[in-house]
Amino acid sequence: QPLQWVHPEATLPWEEHDWRGADEAEQQSRFDTLISEDRARGFDLRTPPLLRLTVIRTDEHAWRILWTLHHLIVDGWSLGLLFQELFTTYEQVRSGRLPAESESTSFRDYIAWLQRQSLEPAELYWRKTLRGFTAPTPLPGALPRSPDSVLRRQHLNVWLPAQLTADLQAFVRQHHLTLNALVQAAWTLVLSRHTGEHDILFGATTSGRSADVSGIEHAVGLFINTLPV
Repeated sequence: QPLQWVHPEATLPWEEHDWRGADEAEQQSRFDTLISEDRARGFDLRTPPLLRLTVIRTDEHAWRILWTLHHLIVDGWSLGLLFQELFTTYEQVRSGRLPAESESTSFRDYIAWLQRQSLEPAELYWRKTLRGFTAPTPLPGALPRSPDSVLRRQHLNVWLPAQLTADLQAFVRQHHLTLNALVQAAWTLVLSRHTGEHDILFGATTSGRSADVSGIEHAVGLFINTLPV
């Protein structure tokens, strides 16, 4: 059974570097190396907190901050809330004011709501909906990884022309859809074409903020849920 262990207090790992003597190219090279090393460190889930900060001074009045955290403690929605509070607090301190304490819903309230929910109706629904499926549709070319293999990441950015973007937006409006639904439909066709299967099953992440918890839209934590599509 999953267990969440909340520590009453923890010391924030904090590192500082002074790179004012290096030129811009050298600073960027150091920063790229720092990111790679920091990512390789990972986290020990038994040791709180699951985040750390590195502050680099690059000029007399310029700093860069590397803020590393584990996905177990925040989701994408929460990051927006954290950055908003960070910049608000920063401006308050700059103007000589004491930071105002923010009031937000505790993640504990969400856990309490979650524990009150009955899982039986949901289980019956998904068993009926997914009848006949034994596994998700395999990704084309996906191979099992050994425990000691190194996962390498790459980014591919594709920019759609303005006219194509406008055409897609007009199409989804006409058919009362969203761009997200259109992308998922396209992904379904890609999986079907490359796997030769007609019944496609994959996971899609939802915000999880639809729970009946007061102020959940302002709460920080991991609320996301992955549902089969």
